[in-house]
Amino acid sequence: MAESKAVACKAARGGVRWMDLPVELKEGILARLPVSHLLRLRSVCKDWRSMISSPTFLKLYYYNLQDPLAVRKEEWLVVYASDTFFAYIPSFRKWVHLDLNHALLPAGSHVRGLVAAGGLLCVYSYNFNLYTRSFVVCNPLTKARKLLPLLPMSSAVTTWTMIVDNTSKAYKVIVLNMSTPAVLQVYDSESCQWIQTTLSQGTAPAQGHRDIVFRHSATCISKVVYCIDCTQGSVFAYDIGKDDWSKINAPFPQGFGIWKENIFVFPRFVQGVLNKRLMLVGGLIQGEIMESIGVVWELDTSTMTWCEIARAPDHMWKEMLECCYMADEFPIRVQFTGGGGLICVTMVPCCQVLVYDIHKKSWQKLPNLPVPYLECAASYFYEPRLDAQLTTPANLSLAPWMADDL
Repeated sequence: MAESKAVACKAARGGVRWMDLPVELKEGILARLPVSHLLRLRSVCKDWRSMISSPTFLKLYYYNLQDPLAVRKEEWLVVYASDTFFAYIPSFRKWVHLDLNHALLPAGSHVRGLVAAGGLLCVYSYNFNLYTRSFVVCNPLTKARKLLPLLPMSSAVTTWTMIVDNTSKAYKVIVLNMSTPAVLQVYDSESCQWIQTTLSQGTAPAQGHRDIVFRHSATCISKVVYCIDCTQGSVFAYDIGKDDWSKINAPFPQGFGIWKENIFVFPRFVQGVLNKRLMLVGGLIQGEIMESIGVVWELDTSTMTWCEIARAPDHMWKEMLECCYMADEFPIRVQFTGGGGLICVTMVPCCQVLVYDIHKKSWQKLPNLPVPYLECAASYFYEPRLDAQLTTPANLSLAPWMADDL
């Protein structure tokens, strides 16, 4: 240890080259870099690739994650568009192709949605030939994946989400089926099975109306899942710990709309950053026109009212809308996702993407998705983490496609 400190001091004075540093000092420096930089550094040489993949380095990386000042966390925007997975990496300001179709999609299946939590990505897909619904959980960085057992009740999935326990690293996939009666299905990674519960009359939102609680609307804050019932203009919350549904009496903002002039807006809940308040993003309708798309509200729990805190500049969302009109495909589907203090706006079939930074209170347009035409889209913000595990860690390695495409 004394020798390492001496070498480090000498290096600071410019007297030692990187190649002369002790391995433990090199690991200590690299373990403080963001994941995206580690992935790029793997392609420098075989020694660096071996070092970054070594068990000692991974243990040091896990340790540094406990200190928010040691490693700068990142939020990648993962998008499934035109039968391909992409990730936008902010530090590189570019889209990266993720070769995950074979790993995440059972044969003949089509993606219906994405969620992410704790460094894990969960993909929900549907097979139109076999009429089966599948869920796959994976860590794209380590190539670890798990195809979950088929749902005990395979009716239409109304809303769903995933949570990860920060301590145990166990995850749960929560699925709500708004049949009659409503059924809640929860996959627990510790028991490796689905637990099915038939909700009693009055427990679940809007019994018998499976199409009104949008599957893209659900979000989880402090182990409470929130979803939207647009026909009743209501917010419903499911407390995972108490196994209890409740209705939140917070009427939607005036002008809050879903459908207008061939524009279908899928509203979504997102989590506030500092105070973890519930936030809502959607569209506003004024009379016969769509007044705004990408309006962000925050729930004031003292008055139970929605307060507008931001909206996308008119020229940004109107440019996206014009792009959709030129494609001449209707209805236009406006979708939102949120995570890590960011909110994303996409429109199908437009390839443009808008992002709102809650911290900076600013909007930006990302580079266009690298596809000529957006046939379908599902997106979610994903925090890349090497320590996100599906099972007890063995010899973890980084996925080879990362360094090749960065």
